[in-house]
Amino acid sequence: MPFLLVIMERQVAAMYEEFFEMMNTPFARDIPTDRLYSSKQIEDAMGRLTYVADRQLFAVVTADPGCGKSTLIRMFGDRLAKDKYMLLYLSDSKLTPRWLYAGLLDQMACAVGGLITIDFVEPMTPVVQKIDFDFKAQNHSLIIVQTGK
Repeated sequence: MPFLLVIMERQVAAMYEEFFEMMNTPFARDIPTDRLYSSKQIEDAMGRLTYVADRQLFAVVTADPGCGKSTLIRMFGDRLAKDKYMLLYLSDSKLTPRWLYAGLLDQMACAVGGLITIDFVEPMTPVVQKIDFDFKAQNHSLIIVQTGK
């Protein structure tokens, strides 16, 4: 029965998207960042993050749950110059020091022999994807760790 419910939900979503001439499904996590709403506050935070990245400083982004920290980081990552920065992003609400180091080492190719992304949506079965990347061509590194719950 749950399978039929999922199919029905997709059909209803498709009907609304078609009726309102939507280009993307609203409230999905994969909305292109250039299509997300931007405000003065978001642009201010982006400017501060850019300042930190350009000067290789340390920053902490904090806010209440649901305020848009993850979305802000996605937007920031997409705006970074790919030829200047290497973005390492960990998102895990139960992050321990061991998994922090393991995740960063994995992404920097120290553990598996290539650059990867790790999705911890299901902590017991993280999704690992390899990324083609030339480390020698880069001169900046950027690490983002999200431990939001």
